[in-house]
This record gives sequence, C-alpha cells and structure tokens, in this order.
Amino acid sequence: MLVTIIDKIPTEHFNPPLDWLFGVVLVLNGIFLTVGGFGYSLAKLFGKAFVIIYKERISIKANIFVKEQKVLWDDIKSIDYNLNRCHIVKTNDNKQIIDLSKFDHSLLKTLRKLSAI
Repeated sequence: MLVTIIDKIPTEHFNPPLDWLFGVVLVLNGIFLTVGGFGYSLAKLFGKAFVIIYKERISIKANIFVKEQKVLWDDIKSIDYNLNRCHIVKTNDNKQIIDLSKFDHSLLKTLRKLSAI
C-alpha cells in the first residue's frame, strides 16, 4: 500500500539538494535526541562551566558558548559578590563583571567564600 502511494507522488516537484539537507537535519536531530534520551548531556561533550582557582590566576567559564576568562591575582584589587554577579576590580581600576547565574550552587558557594577572604 505504501509503495503505491509513493509511486503516485509526482517526482518533478522534488528538489534533491534540499531533500538531502532536510534529511541530514532530521538525522542529526534524531541522534541528538537519542543521545539526550540515554542521559548524556551534549553540553558535557562540548565543554562545561567551571571556576578554577590557581596560585597565579582565576579561570572562569560561564557556559559552553562563552570564552574562558582569566584574571591574574596580581591584577586584582578587589572582588565583590552581589546577586549572582562577581565584580572584579583590577589594579588599573577596570571592572570585570561576570554573570554567575548559569553556575551550579556549589560553585557559587566557593565564590562567596573566595570573596569573603
């Protein structure tokens, strides 16, 4: 029955490059949804948010779409934590504001402790 229906569709209205593109998009969407359904986070495959505190610098990455931000300890004049934002004042009086709303709660606790020092 299905073969009969497919045979009756006129083929002169098809656009093969567009059909291939649409098919690839559907297959990729199916792969992403299947991988997510098995419990794997695609964000973890491409990177994740982090705060790493080294002896010489602080490295912060808010999410997978944002570039990593680095601040040297020698360049920091003060760090203030206000309403999910970290305000870093550098020694040359430039301000760097980092939005922390995308971070896990445990990372926010670490930053609060850091700013209290």
